Amino acid sequence: MQNLYGFSLIKNGIKYDYSFVEALNSLSPIVKKTVVAVGKSDDETLNKVSSLPKVDVLETIWNTDLKQGLVLSDETNKALIHLKKQIPTNDLKNAWAIYLQADECLHEDDYEILLQDLEKAEAEGYDAIMFSYLHFWQTHHHVATAKRWYPHEVRAIKLDTKIESWGIFFRTSVFPSIKSKKFGLKLTHKCFLSIGTSFIDSTQKILSTLIVDTNFCE
Repeated sequence: MQNLYGFSLIKNGIKYDYSFVEALNSLSPIVKKTVVAVGKSDDETLNKVSSLPKVDVLETIWNTDLKQGLVLSDETNKALIHLKKQIPTNDLKNAWAIYLQADECLHEDDYEILLQDLEKAEAEGYDAIMFSYLHFWQTHHHVATAKRWYPHEVRAIKLDTKIESWGIFFRTSVFPSIKSKKFGLKLTHKCFLSIGTSFIDSTQKILSTLIVDTNFCE
């Protein structure tokens, strides 16, 4: 997959202990670049994001008059639009982008699976790929599996489509012509993990010996 990009958003990532560094670094080995909409922050988030490899920063001001979900959607679409404008028209047709929120992370062992899934989706005429989730709760020894946790969401899209963010997710039902498919890749999601825990290091250790808690939060 030659034309693969990333996009994301963040604000006050250091202040609120988001794992945005790990999230963005998990994208860098497989994308040409990642556009990050960085909202005006009260900490050093902007400087930290700017120092990361293959990152293109888009400085933004959050519209706090919007509801919480729509604020994130608005910021996500700012990053997506900015990314599309930077890609030559001839390259846009075959370009895909992976979207990660600041508490989501790709595992390096899944890079090859992801690239294969993208090739399959392109060959079969799909416009989006849904990733399955591992929702780590509190520690990396527990995974949330109750119905309140979404099992999968769209996290890879073709850039020559009309797909956009709505609420805190991508809703392909807004555009009936869009075809999406779920493949085998799992995306890790940090749910209220202990401050100071290294997300990627812990994730790598736990994936092979996962303990699933199916009883809590039913």
